[in-house]
Amino acid sequence: MENTPPSPPQRTPQIPLVLRGYEPTAVDAFIQRTEATLAGLENAFPVTIAEVQAVRFPYVLRGYDPQTVDRLIGVYIARLEGGERGGREPRRVPVSSALWELSDRVERSQFPTTRFREGYDEQDVDTFLDRVVRTLRGTDPQPLNAAQVRATRFSTTRLRPGYDTAAVDALLEEVAAALERHERGGAA
Repeated sequence: MENTPPSPPQRTPQIPLVLRGYEPTAVDAFIQRTEATLAGLENAFPVTIAEVQAVRFPYVLRGYDPQTVDRLIGVYIARLEGGERGGREPRRVPVSSALWELSDRVERSQFPTTRFREGYDEQDVDTFLDRVVRTLRGTDPQPLNAAQVRATRFSTTRLRPGYDTAAVDALLEEVAAALERHERGGAA
């Protein structure tokens, strides 16, 4: 019997490429493992819900659109939770339409970039904002509260691109205020 090397991951066609996105090879390999796990195939490395929830991909030029990949990861989490809960729907925390609308705004947010003055590390901010979106939509297993959003600190950059600190801080303050109103039981 001859040893054949594992085939490289197939490119996932439904994920568009963008100027700056997730590294396609890493995403494709993870998607193939997840699909194999969901299909119940003999898989040397089945994925767990915790692994899918914690997955992070490196950013590259000409990578997969992060929003599309993150939505796909959310679908995988729901499918895995459904399997572990005997086919029941995954638990969702009810959220107001205002929080949902804010989550869409956060997801679409674009910040001015800095190069010669201090800015926030783009990947740190993007990773945190992914969690903010899940919190606002009621799908994060450990949702953030207003105090946690306000206490968040990011790595800073100088002489390389970073997000404008004032713009990021303003958005996070808006999120914290909405979460605070929601926590008090008022309209977000």
